[in-house]
This record gives sequence, structure tokens and C-alpha cells, in this order.
Amino acid sequence: MAEPKPPEVIAELLRQSPPLPEEARVVNVFLKRARLLMIAAVKENFDKSAGPDGTPWKPLKFPRPRGGNKPLLDTGMLRASVTGGSPEFRADTGLNYVSIGTVRPGANLMHAGGTVVPTKAKALAIPLTKDAVRAGSPRRFPRPLVMLWRTGAQSGALAEVKKPARKAGTQELNLRKKIGTYVPKQRAILAKIKSLTARAKKAKTGAAKATLKGRIQLEYLKLKKLSKATADNVRKKETLAGKRKAVLTLQYALVKKVVIPARPFVGFGPRLNGKLDSLAMKTVQELFRGTPNGR
Repeated sequence: MAEPKPPEVIAELLRQSPPLPEEARVVNVFLKRARLLMIAAVKENFDKSAGPDGTPWKPLKFPRPRGGNKPLLDTGMLRASVTGGSPEFRADTGLNYVSIGTVRPGANLMHAGGTVVPTKAKALAIPLTKDAVRAGSPRRFPRPLVMLWRTGAQSGALAEVKKPARKAGTQELNLRKKIGTYVPKQRAILAKIKSLTARAKKAKTGAAKATLKGRIQLEYLKLKKLSKATADNVRKKETLAGKRKAVLTLQYALVKKVVIPARPFVGFGPRLNGKLDSLAMKTVQELFRGTPNGR
């Protein structure tokens, strides 16, 4: 819960005892309106990822599997619980106070920060994928996991090993056959280049040498084109073969503790205090306008 220090104009009315009916009415209206301002300020803190005093929250240490990079806004349930969108929201207005807050478990930890350590297991498991988030605990993960943790390390991981297909598919087999035909073709071109080169050396006229050199250049272009096709198809084949290899997917990060930084979302700062001061003056002017005592 958070309770504001009332603006001076309202505080002056509260100091009078007993308060006059008009003054009590001013305070009551102000407090009801102030509660709405306080809730709006909390929403703004979540949207801007900053505390009531404007200090930015520390960014997330681990990427969020479901996307989004704003702290405290994974599901939005915490924000709803402190802004009236959840049964966990709490608000109270009395004769001279107003308060808002939440009873959501863990809310104070997110607000003030702290250190979380495992109570039953040896490490905390942090989901790294959407599958891990859906499962929640590693114990409920639908597929087998293997632990990766070096001796003496402070952190590790739980990974899923996806087994490869045992046989090559039709596309990979066709690429193998195609690549196999390139080798004889390359040898034939190289043999032809060697023959043409020998003939060019023996040619007696300049015109004959020029013709043979032109044919040699054409053969080299054929060889270059064939070499590129060979390299492209070899890459494709290796890619398909790589898909048949075992794939290791990290599903959970394992850590011995998690230090959660303070990310205050409820409180009073210059921005909210300025709005409350303006609200107090406006409320006094509205409700005292035209009263017999002229206040």
C-alpha cells in the first residue's frame, strides 16, 4: 500500500478540528479523485518502465521467450493487480487518506527487489523457450532433458536433444547423384583445355593461335560455371545432411540464485505530486465557488 502526503491546501483543511461540512466535502472529493490519479500514475510507470521518481528500471537479464523487452510486463497480471484490473487489487479511502496496492504474491519482491534462492531443488530453472514457458517446471516438460553443468560452475542449463532422421531424403540423394556427374565433366573440360593448349603452341600462323586461344577461354568459362554449380549443390547437400544431425536446444537456464533489481511501481514522485497539487487547488476552487463564506 502507498499513502500520499496531502497537498498543503488540503492539509490545512485537515488540521481544522472539527472540520466544517464544506471542508470535509472538499477533502472527500479530493481523495476520490486522487485515487484515480494514483492509479493512472502506476500505469504510466509500467508503460515507461520507470519508477515514480522517473528513474528507469533495469532491463531484463534474460530474453523473454514470448517476446517483449519491458520488465514486469510478461503477462500483465502484476500491472492489472495494482491498477484495478484484477481481484488482487486493493484500494481504501478514509476521512483523511487514500491508499492503493496489491496482494498479488511476489509483488513486493518485484517492487523492492531481492534475492531468490532455491528451497527444494539445487538450482533455479529459468525458461528460455516458449515450450519451457508453457511447461513451467522442468519436471513437467513433455520431452526428455539433459543437464549441462560443468564442475565448479555457478550456472548450467537443461537441454533437449532432438534426434536426427536416420536416412537421407529424396532431395539429398538427387543432389548426391548430380554432384557425382560433375567430376567426369570437369575432367573432360580440363583434358580438352590441355589438348587445345598443346595445339596452340604448335600452330604456325597467328590466326590459328588466336582461334585456339579463344576456344581455350570458352572452355575455362565452362569450367568456372561448372565449379560454381558444384559448390552450390555441395552446400545444399551439406545443409540437408546437417538437418539430420542431432540438435541441442537449450530449454532452461540453471542458476544458484537470482538477484531481482528494485523496480518500484507504486509511490510518489515529482510528476504525481505536481498533479495532486493541481487537483487540490482545482477541487477547492470548484467546491468553494459560490459558497456563503466565499472560500
